[in-house]
Amino acid sequence: MTDNWFKAEVFFYCPHCGQQSSETLIANASRHNPAAVAEQIRKAVAPLTCQRCNKLAPEGLRYDVGMNDLKPEDVSRLNLTGPALPPFDPSKPCPCGLHGKTYAACCRNKGMNALGNAMLRGTAPVLVPGARTELLSSMVRGDTRFRIIWNKLWYSRQEQTFHQFLDGLVGRTLGQDWFEQQQLLPVKNRNAIVRWRTALLSLLGKPGDANDAVSTAHTLTGPVKAYLCFGYDLYWLQLVNRLPESVIERLKDFQAFQGARYEVLIAAVFARSGFEIEWIDDTTSAGKHPEFIARHKRTTKKVGVETKSRRRPGAMNYIGTVTPETHLKGDVFDLYQKAVQQAPGGGLPFLIFIDPNVPASFPKDVPAYSSIPVETFPWMSEIRDRLVSMWNGAAVPSVESAVFVTNFAFYYGNEDEPSPTGMGSFLPSPNPRVSLLGDPMIEDLIYCLQHYDQIPRQI
Repeated sequence: MTDNWFKAEVFFYCPHCGQQSSETLIANASRHNPAAVAEQIRKAVAPLTCQRCNKLAPEGLRYDVGMNDLKPEDVSRLNLTGPALPPFDPSKPCPCGLHGKTYAACCRNKGMNALGNAMLRGTAPVLVPGARTELLSSMVRGDTRFRIIWNKLWYSRQEQTFHQFLDGLVGRTLGQDWFEQQQLLPVKNRNAIVRWRTALLSLLGKPGDANDAVSTAHTLTGPVKAYLCFGYDLYWLQLVNRLPESVIERLKDFQAFQGARYEVLIAAVFARSGFEIEWIDDTTSAGKHPEFIARHKRTTKKVGVETKSRRRPGAMNYIGTVTPETHLKGDVFDLYQKAVQQAPGGGLPFLIFIDPNVPASFPKDVPAYSSIPVETFPWMSEIRDRLVSMWNGAAVPSVESAVFVTNFAFYYGNEDEPSPTGMGSFLPSPNPRVSLLGDPMIEDLIYCLQHYDQIPRQI
């Protein structure tokens, strides 16, 4: 990516001398966005000063900004250069970390705003796959990579992968002492997080089984994908706020883990979709209430969110054995009834998320990140049909605007085969108290749910 250069002229009629004043500026941006550049120029010239009589113009005076793109030959003739890059060894891995190449073979000669070069200058706004809002990248200084998470500055060796960082983030969030205590327990009594991490370490100890001509990699198994997605969720939720201590304690609790894990998963999807999260603490809030309130930054609308996860024998931390008789069922309506009771007041829209916790398998010919009929899975159509029947038979509007049924049960996979695939359905109420059909927030949520398991190589 190369810089986009603009020639801008700011002009107005000066009330002091009666002459037209104009000022010419040269500006550049990493993408072709004249409106954003014009706004930056307005800030740069405030307060306005007449170029003829050198007097300050009154506040609120009308002025105009006219801009033209500078052609490459104009840029060359004017000898325009961006800020110099800090020195960096071209034989080292590129700071962008996306392709496994050296800096010389990757971003070095791709322009000032190529991601690797942007990371050398500081943090850069990036839009990662599977998200609808930008976040700040890491930055590289010499042999050290820095990341800003909430109010802390994390640092590591420059070549640390994002997946390695996520492993460290899980440890820091839950506490190394807790992990060490868990290792002293019998395997069956360890929290699922610890078992998933053990699977990751075991996988990394094996030879790589994939080679894309850029890097040797390991195919993610179910437990490993469950662990990395958990770490990625913690990352999104802690970028700008501290994760509530009550949520952290529930994640560490053997019995409470499953519900807390699903709440974190859905909250992270909202964060990726461009929402701000307002957690509601059970210990300080009286009465019925949802898990959290989410504000969609693009539309400024708020929505109450309740999450429920079905416990099944042999899954997560629940004792028992996985069997088709107990697992391939859409028996989630006791959870639905409990969720309905948590509806927020004040006319807020209300979304319910339910995890059936089913070890479902996609047909092998289904393309990745695609849409398929609900009827493909009998347990999913069972949930849909019963919900529609209840909604159609109700005498009053439903408190929920819609129900999302999601099933990201990667942990049902074994440690030798590729991870199972996640899935989800959006089931809108035909007669809700507050409708969200056609709302941009729903489009953003569906996109981020559909791409939930995408984790970048580097940020």
